[in-house]
Amino acid sequence: MGAAIPGTIINFEIFGFLIGVGAIVAWKLLTGDINTHGLFDTGPQGTFSPARVQVLVANLGGAAWYLGLTMTNQDQSHMPDVPNDLLLLLGGSHVTYLGAKGADKLGWFRGILGFNQ
Repeated sequence: MGAAIPGTIINFEIFGFLIGVGAIVAWKLLTGDINTHGLFDTGPQGTFSPARVQVLVANLGGAAWYLGLTMTNQDQSHMPDVPNDLLLLLGGSHVTYLGAKGADKLGWFRGILGFNQ
């Protein structure tokens, strides 16, 4: 019984620390201290990039998925294995992003969409 109490205290401290860091980041995002201008834009043209949105959503979703796995992990002697589905999600998302970025750099989409260079 005595050994379980320090483990519980450490869990609460880690949880409190993560909540605190999340609150600070959220506050700085809301007040503008963290610059997010142009986060979803591509290059100096300032055009919107759906590829950047999908890679951000995939990364946040993957992080939430793995966080859920760690929260429900019964064996606390090690971290849970990363599921193959999560690796496929992140890998596919990044391949899509890099493909769109490469096609944009080569100008493939400009001709199809009717943009002038």
